[in-house]
Amino acid sequence: MHRRNLTRRILESTLIEDDNREDEAIELIPRIARSEVDLSNTVSEECLQMVVGRHFIEHCYSLLINSDSHPSFHDDWAANIQDSMLACTSLYYSVLANSASHLFISDRTTQMEQRALAYYSHSLRDLSQIIALPCRDDPNRRNDILTSVVFLYLNGCMGHGTYDDIPVHLSVAIRLLDQQFFQADSAPTLMPSQLVTVESVIYQVFLVRMGLWSKPPEEGQRLEFDPVFWLNCEALLLRSTPFPGNPRTWNSPVLGVEFELYKVFLMIRKLWDSDRSTFEFKRAVHQLKTKITPWELTVGMQGKHCIEGDTGLLTVTEDATALFVIGASLLVSQLPGSIKGAIPLPFVIDDSRLLQAKSILNRRAGDQRWGRSHLPNYPLYVLGLFMRSDEDIALVRRDMQQRLQQMAWSMIDRFWRDLESVWSARPK
Repeated sequence: MHRRNLTRRILESTLIEDDNREDEAIELIPRIARSEVDLSNTVSEECLQMVVGRHFIEHCYSLLINSDSHPSFHDDWAANIQDSMLACTSLYYSVLANSASHLFISDRTTQMEQRALAYYSHSLRDLSQIIALPCRDDPNRRNDILTSVVFLYLNGCMGHGTYDDIPVHLSVAIRLLDQQFFQADSAPTLMPSQLVTVESVIYQVFLVRMGLWSKPPEEGQRLEFDPVFWLNCEALLLRSTPFPGNPRTWNSPVLGVEFELYKVFLMIRKLWDSDRSTFEFKRAVHQLKTKITPWELTVGMQGKHCIEGDTGLLTVTEDATALFVIGASLLVSQLPGSIKGAIPLPFVIDDSRLLQAKSILNRRAGDQRWGRSHLPNYPLYVLGLFMRSDEDIALVRRDMQQRLQQMAWSMIDRFWRDLESVWSARPK
């Protein structure tokens, strides 16, 4: 809690217009460090940082990008990050923190756990120094601060030990987006590298807002739903199509799946925690059913989704979209008769939607592109809640295990642990 309060104070100072806060920012620097790992500029430390940095480029970076999007997103953002790392030490150490966390989760090397926390603390210290400098409105510096914050919250999602800090970082990222894009005099469009950053913020806000289904969020761990933010993001994304004439996923470096589906899930989550007896609830459920029906028809008309062995005909995004639609459809079906805040109940094993979902998972078994894509992570978790038989549970468990091995993200581990808790608590 103490570290989170310090983190909040430092990051919120990025938004303070009074440049006379330099003394306060610098005063915080020595109090942030929580690791005793020495990051002095020794030869061995320099070599280690080179290895850790290379690991990020070769093994972590591609996990953040929708593999079905235009290659320029991957290449441009990677080049921009590497250039910015040379100029911004906060970004440099936040990237190293993500990479070291990934190494720790991959092979459980204690040294990497310590390094990840030390790099994270170093990034926070350097960020406070950047904040204290004058010329805060310099666009390059604004971009560096925003990207640093992005990697600080990604460390909580992908890495180890900083999960509780995610809402703090995201709150600041949202306000930075608001200042940079939503309050502009003109209607800006995004360059490819900016689009990656903006969609990354949107995706993480979605995950934090949705939370885990087995328990209410801890104090401060779920962002409040802000419809203005989502409307602004939707308008910004609609204006930003760097590769026109191509499928939506080609222009979507992180979200991949249609923006509307993320909004549907957010509406479902809001209603799930609402009073069922009101007229507003019943009307909202009806509106949701109206929204989801065209998606159900679209997925249902694509019979190829149910054909075994034809994975080569489908993109990862198409199958992930189908899982999103199926998960949303199952949740909406349960909404009218559900109990406020209760865990979704399993469906009968021969429900046609579950059969279609299981067909996708069977087809994708052992598929490396599927296992290394972040797009199926959340809908797979939701679908796991509806599985009833041991065989179906084993199917979801196998997919979770496959993607944890291939992605080494702590978020996947949290989803998996939550599912195991739900499954074990159900009567046999």
